[in-house]
Amino acid sequence: MTFTVDLENLNKLAKTLHNLANDAANVKGKNPPDPNANDPLLSATAAAQITRDLITGALLPTAKVRLNETGDVMTSVAAQFKSQDDKAADALITLYKNATGDWTPDVSK
Repeated sequence: MTFTVDLENLNKLAKTLHNLANDAANVKGKNPPDPNANDPLLSATAAAQITRDLITGALLPTAKVRLNETGDVMTSVAAQFKSQDDKAADALITLYKNATGDWTPDVSK
């Protein structure tokens, strides 16, 4: 595989991340609990507040932003290195890691 093919794949992945960001922004529950309902169960009210505040209000918007940012970085990196050869691979990796920050998913779980 050549460096050019890697950049093409990076562009494809960037588009995928942008699509996932849009998907995250459009996630809606089928029957989300209403935190304003007069439910006698405190757990139902708490579940509704968690859904509204944490999932809908924080988690999904944050995922959208992070996916879009990472997709933008991938597109930018691919454009910057489009005419480069395999010698630029280390610079590409460094630029990408610096732009996306230090976060690694825990795949051991």
